[in-house]
Amino acid sequence: MRPWLILLSGLIVWTLHFFGVYTAASLFPGTSIAKWLTGLLTLVSLGLLAAAIYLVKGKTTARRDDPLYRWLDSLALLGVALSAIAVIYQGVPALTD
Repeated sequence: MRPWLILLSGLIVWTLHFFGVYTAASLFPGTSIAKWLTGLLTLVSLGLLAAAIYLVKGKTTARRDDPLYRWLDSLALLGVALSAIAVIYQGVPALTD
């Protein structure tokens, strides 16, 4: 279960961010509260993605010697990078007027 959680950590954070931003925009359409919530959710999500990077990079050396785990870690980092781009893209409206 833990390898799957590590592998999907970025995508899980992205999903939670998307639903949080969608909920904020639905409950408070066009208000500054929605923008503040979007900004807050974006910052929290980026912090969680940084924690996911730390989690992937913080492996023991025994695990890094196995080619399969190195590939899984690379795939997990790719998912985190894609998720970070998506979170930033979805959070940009909070920075505009």
